[in-house]
Amino acid sequence: RAEELVAEMVTSDLRPETSHFAQVMGCYEVTSCWARAVHLLSGLRQLSLPQDEFTVLRAMGACVKGAANWEWGLALAEDLAGMAQTSGWDIDPGRFNMLVGLCERSRQWQRSLMLLNNARHFLITPNIMTYNNAIQACEHGLLWEGALALMREMPDRALDPDEKTYRSGISACDTARQWTAALELMEEMQLKGLQPDLITYSIAVGACKKKMNQLLRAVEERSLNRPPSGKARSRKKRLL
Repeated sequence: RAEELVAEMVTSDLRPETSHFAQVMGCYEVTSCWARAVHLLSGLRQLSLPQDEFTVLRAMGACVKGAANWEWGLALAEDLAGMAQTSGWDIDPGRFNMLVGLCERSRQWQRSLMLLNNARHFLITPNIMTYNNAIQACEHGLLWEGALALMREMPDRALDPDEKTYRSGISACDTARQWTAALELMEEMQLKGLQPDLITYSIAVGACKKKMNQLLRAVEERSLNRPPSGKARSRKKRLL
């Protein structure tokens, strides 16, 4: 209904203001109507109205929440970054973290890490949620060393890894078949007094089993490749 009212203003030769578009955009963000949000933003530009912080922020939020549309979310984030630098706006960290998480869930792990690395470009200070999403993205890219590096970087930003951080790091190591590193993280987590949840325990138990199977296979291969002992050789000669 809000969109219809704005359309009526245009057809009645009444010039709507940017604030009217911002209110409609807020409705689209709440309802995750990203396609309508993008269309409305295009209409704002066609009317040569200035884009303000709230309109673009809400359009980005609609793209992040709706249809897993990370492409439009990133494009709007880039636009918003330019506006923030020229106008001194602060981008909402919550929406930024949602965008990082959306890229992670969309298997766009490179994009998640790019957003984290360019956080200053967006005038954003990464928080623990930003890092957790980026570490999860490392799992999809089999970047277990990257996940560990991000975890080691967090204290430099006065951030303490939490249970979710360790779970994501352990999972990243397990996915990359780095089971020793996964178990070391589990031990480190417990030494810090953090309580693993059921999922973390399941991943760690699986890592133990996989590591044991790996060791058993190594032992079997060595026994097959081992040269026969002196007794075995003499026994073979007697049989001949």
